[in-house]
Amino acid sequence: MPLTRTPSTTPNRAHRQRQREQLTEEILQQVQDAIREELDDAPESVSRQDREAIEETVLAHTRHIVEALSFDEMQSEGALLSHIANARFDTYRLVRERRPQSGAGAGREAGAITSATKPSATRFDQPAN
Repeated sequence: MPLTRTPSTTPNRAHRQRQREQLTEEILQQVQDAIREELDDAPESVSRQDREAIEETVLAHTRHIVEALSFDEMQSEGALLSHIANARFDTYRLVRERRPQSGAGAGREAGAITSATKPSATRFDQPAN
């Protein structure tokens, strides 16, 4: 026996889908704004192409996460703030990996977290204390 949908559930489902799409776009925009703020502080030695690749990488991860969330989970302000913080850190880490190494840290493995590579107020050009 084929499934039949009642007219009352179809508009409700369509409305909820539109809400989900709108919320997804809002989340992506907030994350993109945070990523761009971080990239604005990146050293000039990080090319425009690298900046674009970093932005797309972090946004792709965000899309993947958002697609896995329920509509109710998407509305969590705490989860959003936590994800934005993680996106900022991922952006910072990817910038550090693409930044030319010089000085004492030149021989270190890219992306290794040390006291000299921890984020400090999103300044990429100053070592953390």
